[in-house]
Amino acid sequence: MLLLFPWALFELLSYNIMLPADNQNKSEIRCDFPLFIYVSCPVFINRDEFVVAPFTNTASCLYKYNINTNKWAEYIKYPWNLESENHSLTYNRHLNELYLYGKESSLIIINLDTEQFIVKKSLITTGLLPSSIMVNNQYHIIGGTQNTSHYTYNATLNSFESIHTFNDWAKGNCNNGLIHIQSKDILLLFGGYDPGQSGRFNKMWSYDLKGKQWNSFGATLPYEMQSFGYILTKNERYVIIFGGIAEDSSDLSGIYFLDLKDLKWYQCQQQLPLAGMCYAASYSEKEDDLLVYGYIREFMKKMEMNIPMDIYQLVLNKYKREFVHILSRHGANHQKIEIQHILNTANPMHKL
Repeated sequence: MLLLFPWALFELLSYNIMLPADNQNKSEIRCDFPLFIYVSCPVFINRDEFVVAPFTNTASCLYKYNINTNKWAEYIKYPWNLESENHSLTYNRHLNELYLYGKESSLIIINLDTEQFIVKKSLITTGLLPSSIMVNNQYHIIGGTQNTSHYTYNATLNSFESIHTFNDWAKGNCNNGLIHIQSKDILLLFGGYDPGQSGRFNKMWSYDLKGKQWNSFGATLPYEMQSFGYILTKNERYVIIFGGIAEDSSDLSGIYFLDLKDLKWYQCQQQLPLAGMCYAASYSEKEDDLLVYGYIREFMKKMEMNIPMDIYQLVLNKYKREFVHILSRHGANHQKIEIQHILNTANPMHKL
């Protein structure tokens, strides 16, 4: 991340950066997204790039998007005989690896340094679209159309350990939301679809990572819903939800966020131009302002340049602006919205 600052600084000095205008807070549609039929959720692999893993019956490779160039590109080719559909995608930052898990009951590990694929077959049956997340180098997988349990993966034993069974799920829970709230040391699971009941959830559940205990959370979603995009803001105060499918199977186009401080829901005045099933991603790694200041000063000292403090602040502001990228789950639609714009243009929702 720090290597980007010299580039950003020279951009500012040469007046190539446009300062934010009012209309830059509004959504933009990216038209260069490859024509997939179905893709996985996007995951950031560094500050400037995120990856999607299309189902292998619809594409022959992973794709990567670069925020600075605003371009999609082919990334890593799939082996010709690889089969993986309706999978989740998770990034292991410690090992620089991607994890895929779907209906084939195989864990696919992709090392991004070597581009090597490792397929571990016949593990647990989740069915379609389980949720997964990596926390402190520990891989968690929850739900799917044929799974009512929460598992963690033991790499040494090449096996999954059952952590919990959700008794209120008839057959499973797919297309839900799953985030890690580091400041609270919990996983938060919400919404989704149970094919055994043919119904959607508005429930929220929390998992205490230290106590290893699941409990009902102190709030519910605005609606029974599935297949929505979602993010946790960098300061871990807000959970934002985009679009999705409602209980009556209609497409949702609203943007909602939960304030984790008072557990109240708010609705953004802006609507998504493309309603229904979507994914969302934002870069969530926290960055230290003092570290940034120190790096810029050191860089300028080596370059024998004297830069005013307001230029330092402009660089900081550039990197502190948070954006969310919203992708259609099928099709060529890619949208970007500034997160602060969502928070600034919202109204409280009535108690649900």
